[in-house]
Amino acid sequence: SRLARDTPDPDTRVSGKSTFSKSKSAGAMNADEEMENNDPTENAAMAEDFGKTIKNALNGGKGPLLKLMKGISETLSKVGQGEDGGELKTLPKQLVLKGLLSHKDKDVRLYAALCLSDVLRIFAPEEPFQDDDTLKSVYDAFLDAFARLDEPSAAAFQPAHALLQNVATIGLCVPMLDLECPGAERLVPQLFEVLFAGVNPANSSLIEEDATKVLGTMLEEAEEVSPEVLTTILERLVQPFKGENSASHNLACSLVRKSENNLQLAVQHFLVDALSSKGNGKHPLSKRGADVLEALAVVDSTALVTVWPTIMEELQNDDAEPRAKAVKLFGRALATPGSTVAKDYAHYLTQFLRRFGDKLPEIRVEMCGWGAQFLAAGAAGDAAVAEEIAGYLEDRLIDYEENVRIAAVSAVCDVAETTPRAVDPELLMAVGERMLDKKANVRQLALKRLGSVYRAYVARFAEVETPSEESQRFDWVPSALLRGCAQPDIRHHAVEPVLVDLFSARVSVERRSLFWLQALCKMDDRAAKAFNFMLRAKQAVQADMRRYLELRQTSRAMSASQGGGDGEGGVSEEEFKRAFAALAKHFPEPGKAAGFAEKLHAMKDGNVFRGIATLLKPETSAVETLSVSQDILKRVGGKHPAHDWMRLLLVKISQQPFGNEHVRKVLEIVVGASKEKSAGSLTSALEHLVQLAHSAPQAFVGTAKELAGLITHRDAAVVTAACRIVASAATCLDGPGVHKIKVCERLKVLCVEGTAAQAKHAARTLAKLAAAGGTAKGYLKDVYERVVEDARDDDLLDSNLPAALATIQVVGQEASGLYFEHLRDIESYIVDRLLARPLPKHASRAGSSVSAAAEMQARGLKALAKGCCTGAAGNTEAAEYVQRVLDVMGKVLAETDPTRCGVGADRTHLRVAAAKATLVVARLHHPSVTPQLFVAVSLVAEEAPETMIAKLQHGIVAHGLHQAYAAPVALVAGRAKGEIRQTAKEALAAIVPCVRRRAIAVKAAASKRPNQDAAALSRTLLTHSPEYFLTYLAFLVSHHPALPDRAVGEEENGAAYRWCQQVMSAAVTSLVAGTSGESVPAAFKILRKLKFVVDATDENARHGLYVLSDIALLAFYKEATKRGWDTGPFPGQVAFPRAFFTLQHKAATNRATEDGGNIRVGDYSHLPVGFEIKTARHTGDHAPRDRKPKKQTTARNAKPVAEPSRTMPGRAARKAAYVDGEEGDYAEEEEQQQLAVLGNELVTPGVAKLVSYGVRNVLELPAPPNWDAGASDDETETQDDETETKDETETKDDDDSDSELEIATTKKKKPLGAVNTPPKVSSAGKRGAGKQRKDVVTKENVDDPYDDANLDAPAAKAART
Repeated sequence: SRLARDTPDPDTRVSGKSTFSKSKSAGAMNADEEMENNDPTENAAMAEDFGKTIKNALNGGKGPLLKLMKGISETLSKVGQGEDGGELKTLPKQLVLKGLLSHKDKDVRLYAALCLSDVLRIFAPEEPFQDDDTLKSVYDAFLDAFARLDEPSAAAFQPAHALLQNVATIGLCVPMLDLECPGAERLVPQLFEVLFAGVNPANSSLIEEDATKVLGTMLEEAEEVSPEVLTTILERLVQPFKGENSASHNLACSLVRKSENNLQLAVQHFLVDALSSKGNGKHPLSKRGADVLEALAVVDSTALVTVWPTIMEELQNDDAEPRAKAVKLFGRALATPGSTVAKDYAHYLTQFLRRFGDKLPEIRVEMCGWGAQFLAAGAAGDAAVAEEIAGYLEDRLIDYEENVRIAAVSAVCDVAETTPRAVDPELLMAVGERMLDKKANVRQLALKRLGSVYRAYVARFAEVETPSEESQRFDWVPSALLRGCAQPDIRHHAVEPVLVDLFSARVSVERRSLFWLQALCKMDDRAAKAFNFMLRAKQAVQADMRRYLELRQTSRAMSASQGGGDGEGGVSEEEFKRAFAALAKHFPEPGKAAGFAEKLHAMKDGNVFRGIATLLKPETSAVETLSVSQDILKRVGGKHPAHDWMRLLLVKISQQPFGNEHVRKVLEIVVGASKEKSAGSLTSALEHLVQLAHSAPQAFVGTAKELAGLITHRDAAVVTAACRIVASAATCLDGPGVHKIKVCERLKVLCVEGTAAQAKHAARTLAKLAAAGGTAKGYLKDVYERVVEDARDDDLLDSNLPAALATIQVVGQEASGLYFEHLRDIESYIVDRLLARPLPKHASRAGSSVSAAAEMQARGLKALAKGCCTGAAGNTEAAEYVQRVLDVMGKVLAETDPTRCGVGADRTHLRVAAAKATLVVARLHHPSVTPQLFVAVSLVAEEAPETMIAKLQHGIVAHGLHQAYAAPVALVAGRAKGEIRQTAKEALAAIVPCVRRRAIAVKAAASKRPNQDAAALSRTLLTHSPEYFLTYLAFLVSHHPALPDRAVGEEENGAAYRWCQQVMSAAVTSLVAGTSGESVPAAFKILRKLKFVVDATDENARHGLYVLSDIALLAFYKEATKRGWDTGPFPGQVAFPRAFFTLQHKAATNRATEDGGNIRVGDYSHLPVGFEIKTARHTGDHAPRDRKPKKQTTARNAKPVAEPSRTMPGRAARKAAYVDGEEGDYAEEEEQQQLAVLGNELVTPGVAKLVSYGVRNVLELPAPPNWDAGASDDETETQDDETETKDETETKDDDDSDSELEIATTKKKKPLGAVNTPPKVSSAGKRGAGKQRKDVVTKENVDDPYDDANLDAPAAKAART
């Protein structure tokens, strides 16, 4: 017998104990008395006696029979195993009576089954029933009773549980396995089904252990596990059973863990069959093989020990389909929460991770998704493994397949949202770099997902302080989002909605402001520029929307006054169309946006427009903004064609997230930080306020009280920042009030006694208030007259002099009338007193320190220059003042007396100050700058390149400085070395596109004017092109002290001109970068026409001028030939600045190369004999790149198995396959930007032609007869093109430095007037040391995304004011 021989004490059985009534049934003893008896023999005899009455009781009612069965059960429970089983002679047969086991009452059947279990227990190990059919009927009764286990609160649960305990303790069901009667084969599967169905969350704590023991014993004793039993167990491991009954799932898990032999073997056979048959096996769960594998990986991964080799073999399959399925399968097993596969089978994990580099993109995509699940589930358990997977994901972020990069971005962001600690900050920052991806889909996805990541981060810490670790991980995200403004397909249109959505409504204003301040600490210059641009764009669209609402209100008011009801009146349809067009310019697709604006205008619901007006108010809170926006969108309707456009419009016009509410909260933070002396938060908060004041001054309305407290603060840094805020947001002081008076009085003091920065911003604020009129108009006049009086009496203290000079600068720039009213006194003080102060004759010990006297004189020069920042047209006094100021600058630059110009650092500082001041004057008065002063200023750029390059670039890009001043930048780019040279090249690369945009704007404006002289117009337009600065560059270099004379220049094949070639090459490189050669003919024309002029200041410089023009001409020819560009004749004409050049009738000639030979004329005629084109590497130009160290892991660096069909292409192929997009090299244009087109002014003054447009008349040299004739005429240019020969040995220039050109002319004699053919290009020296070099990467000539010109002009103007 298989029945166990041991049993627990029957007194410990948890069977139910019924209390019988005192009434006796027929032939029965008093149950109460018998229950008192604990003698096993007597209890067995008593049970035997009870059994004899069963047959009679069957004929009676249900009540007596049930009472009898309970009595028998109670009596048998007191008899132990093997104790007096001989006394039970007839009871077993009575209990298996058909009428009893098939009784219609289920309670009777339940107690009969319980009694039978006790009988089997008592007789164990003997079997009281020898007939298989009888045993089958017993087991059927057991199964019927087990069905009563589901409800623990029911009365039937106790006897059913007692039955289960009996079966579990002795293993009473084991004989099922040996039955051979019909139907016996279904008993075991039914047992599993009944117990799995009976266990549930309500009773699992009571019966799960016993059920596990029963079923586990059956699995251990069986020779094999039947398919039905296996199905029953495996179904509970997966959905839907797993979700429907968690207790049965736990029971199945327990069986898998405890049954190490038969069940595991059956499971392994099932999985191998399911995997090999691809889900088409005989087992009904074959198609769920992957689900079962995933479940087993969590329950007991050791059960899969024989399955992994099959999967690993599939991972190495050359066919993509099985390999992909194996990746999904193994990935699921690894990434399932609770899985121990990664820990138990680390060697398989290593092989699996190599699939990150699989040749098939779909598999790499799958691996990215798996990596996210694996990290999010915390399945790694090992920090080294998690770091290794993060490294693989980082590699896939730069995969050459777009879909893989998208999957990698999604994977990292998924983990960052749900399990942020599993993401390394560097990995998340790598996602931020995908904002610069070459594919728009990747860029846009990175933008949206990073926004979601940051939103989740904010939600986690909306009410608690942010841990420093989390702050380090996420605070850089807003900066990355803002940099998206530089991407043409993203811009601020896509960034604004993301920024608005970063904070949910439940985040308080204080927490929101703190999050922004934390983000500001991680914001770089580029992000700060994007932030300012976005705010200015928001201000512009708000201004246009206000104008539209004013038009609408005016129209409705006039219509109502005329009795027209709600119709339009008084405002023309054309005015509304202009308003719609103005609004449309602020959207990605202006054409569609204008149509949507018309649909908005057609709406009759006045609440929509009242809501828009509410959003435009600076004081509207974030909560109110959300409520109003939702109401407007609800009224518009989701099916309205303008719904999406309206959503974006509401984002653009709302004050959020940087409205008045935010500003007030940040001001509170500043006050609190200043009291606590928290330097970090104070600095970031002040800087943020300064940014907001500069770009969104309307947000400071009503903050005069807070600013009054800051401007009187004891900390100088706080006061300076407060002055900057007030200067930018002077509207905060609108209207009368005690706080305004307090601020203005404090500003007056700072104008004289503060620091230079404080005085500058204080005076600027007073100037703005004075311009606005009202009671504040006299503040600036009072303080300036005090300064003038002290200057006239020479009573200005040295301690107050910086502030006084800063105030003078501001008045000269902002209030020219007041400045010229006291011009004599101020000019006399600066020129006759301040600049006359002697400077130290010896340099300071520090060497690089500037004396106080030199510093004050430099400030004085700047003050004089700022007074010239007003138009001099029609103003004789202003024009004379400009000339006097330029004379002063020229004297300072030409001064050699140490007592006047200083020595060492003083001398350099004064010369730089004079040069910078000249540039300030030249913004509006370039024609007044003499050639000598132009050269002197340009040479200062070589003395102090770090300062001057930035000043020159800023002046041209941001302030409309003439392109002539690109010449000194090119000079430094050609002559300097190292980082300075690279900086100059980058500045030149930024200047040229800006000048080209200005030229396009000039041409567009000119094309709208009727009745224009085409020839004069072509000359004028050419002077605005970037190529025109070549004339100034040639003039500058021809006057450079280092330029060799004619004799020296012709020695050694013209080696002395090498640096000149570098300068001209730098200019040519910048002019052709990002173009298709469309401007090359114009450049050829300009350079050839230089042979028709002589130097107006020094005729001896003419030869150098011609040499330089030939060098530049050949440099252009080389580039054009190499790229296949057109070099044909340019139809327009060229005019030259009269002060620099004098026109002559014929082209310049050069002497013959041999005695008795013909003179040379035309292209390349002045080049030294023997020059050849060469390329030279400039050592030390670039500092070594800082490379981020790669994460080294064993798996990633191990040698891959030889599987060429499954691995990715080599590194070189991958590098060629993808290119990261670069951020555009753009510069922000300041609010005071002045383009070349001012009103009707289209002509650059001082050019060598007579032309008149609008109100400007320019006197120029008369054109000589046939002045375009000669060797450089258009016809000759055509001949030149026909006679030019192409380079025979062209090699690609891989150096990222400019080419050094050595130009040679042939010695063959030519007839007089013949043109020179371009020299051949020699490949000698092209690849020194046999090294290949990287191509020069030129940036696209795209519009500056931060250029105010991209805003609507009226809106931009309104934004600046």
